[in-house]
Amino acid sequence: MKTKNYTSRYFEIIKVFGRNGILKKIRKIQSTKTDEGAIFSDEKLNHELGESLRLSFEQLGPTFVKLGQMLSTRADIFPNAMIEELEKLQDNVPAFESEKAIEIIEESLERPLSEIFLSFEKNPIAQGSIAQVHTGRLKSGEKVAIKIQRPDIKNLIRLDISIIESIVARIEGHIKINKIVNLRDIVDEFKSQIENEMNFEKEAKNIIRFAQENYDDKYVRAPLVYDEYTHEKVLVMEFLGGKPLKNLTDEQILRNGKELANRLIYSFSNQVFKHGYFHADPHPGNILIDGDLQINIIDFGIVGNLSDKKKYTLLKLFLGISLNSTRIIIASIIELGALSPSVNTYKLEKELQLFLDRYMKISLREIKLASLFEEFIELLLRYEIRIDKSLTMLGKTIMILEGVIENLYKESSFLELSKPIALKLFKNFISFDYVKQYFLDSSVDAIELFTTAPKAILDFSRKMEESGFKFNISHTQDQRSIDVAKKKVRQNQRHILLALSLISFLVSFIILSVVQNVGYESIWQAIAIISGVLSAILGIISFVDYIKDKD
Repeated sequence: MKTKNYTSRYFEIIKVFGRNGILKKIRKIQSTKTDEGAIFSDEKLNHELGESLRLSFEQLGPTFVKLGQMLSTRADIFPNAMIEELEKLQDNVPAFESEKAIEIIEESLERPLSEIFLSFEKNPIAQGSIAQVHTGRLKSGEKVAIKIQRPDIKNLIRLDISIIESIVARIEGHIKINKIVNLRDIVDEFKSQIENEMNFEKEAKNIIRFAQENYDDKYVRAPLVYDEYTHEKVLVMEFLGGKPLKNLTDEQILRNGKELANRLIYSFSNQVFKHGYFHADPHPGNILIDGDLQINIIDFGIVGNLSDKKKYTLLKLFLGISLNSTRIIIASIIELGALSPSVNTYKLEKELQLFLDRYMKISLREIKLASLFEEFIELLLRYEIRIDKSLTMLGKTIMILEGVIENLYKESSFLELSKPIALKLFKNFISFDYVKQYFLDSSVDAIELFTTAPKAILDFSRKMEESGFKFNISHTQDQRSIDVAKKKVRQNQRHILLALSLISFLVSFIILSVVQNVGYESIWQAIAIISGVLSAILGIISFVDYIKDKD
């Protein structure tokens, strides 16, 4: 493949966009924007633009197909009518010559093909925008799948991205998607994602990590990676047998659908809520089923990653929805760092309650996650709540799984099957072991606060005196103002005492629960007892001061 120069490719892109009326449709949509300046308010126009984008992306090739597939995951940005069109994008690309595939292997691995493989199948078993897959046998006899990057694809994609960035720079001032996301954000996200997908060494690491974290999953497995034959452009891995989920017959689904649905839910619930590391593209072509109903997952170019805090908060959010508690939901949103200080939480809470009330009236089996997620995203956007990228990826993954589950077992739903698993995992998060670990991780900050708080309070007090605070109070003519000021000072003193009491208790808890077996046990226990006594004394002083103040 010969990479075109910048100018000819630029005008080719503009020509395709013009032929499909992209710019005209955008201007038409822009003319119907709301008072807030956001577009996408007309469903019919949204569908027309989505269809034109899909046709244009398919005509422009791999970069734009991948861009469209990424955009189809962004329900927080684009309306459902556009998403549905972009989800139809297919990698309609022909296979490249086997001779070229062999050349890339030998050049990347720096050895002749005959030194690596006992046999190599020249006809690929799959091809996509970025790579195609061949099969073969290693010298040691193992059957393997060999993923080979398309010739010069990296240069083409980087050229296209530079042109996309140039186009966006010209038009972003004239197009407003919503109040919290702009076109440049989208391009930056795509650039990062596609660079990762084009590096097969990163995909190999994704597979290895997934396999390590799910080693005890008896239902799902990933292929073994052969590190010595892995390169940025070549990935050699175990060949996993089985039939793609999309190719199962009606009879097979009728006989085994419920069991497969339960296994998939079990695995993905653990991936998300237990490990925080999940396969983010679980469409039916990436899920293989063998004769024993073993589930083999392939293609780890896109994975999701959640921190422990996000896992815990997501489980709490799930619990809030299950308990119909808007307070828990809002607290979870705040913990995710997504809530602006200017948001009217009272108004948001009322809207959330109305949202929940609608869904609490129907059974879990009847709830469609796609509709629920879309409505929830619209609600968050109205309050300018920025949605974390990892969470939108998770939302899209769950919606893909929902479709898979419905095809396998129509009598149930994703939510119905996953609820008991998620609740069980939530119990693990509030277990003693988890709490102990949580406090252990926070102990450094707590001890630092404990040691620095007295000095910070003293410095604050001196600065207040230097600024004339005491002078102003002593010369005021309003005795009531003096009393109010004194009361506030005493309240602040009590708050400080209570904080120190809590920190002291926390230190004693950490010591007693964590360092029991590290030696010098009696010394540690003595420190813990002193911390506990100090906590009690500070608490009593604060309480007595409160009683005096009441009198």
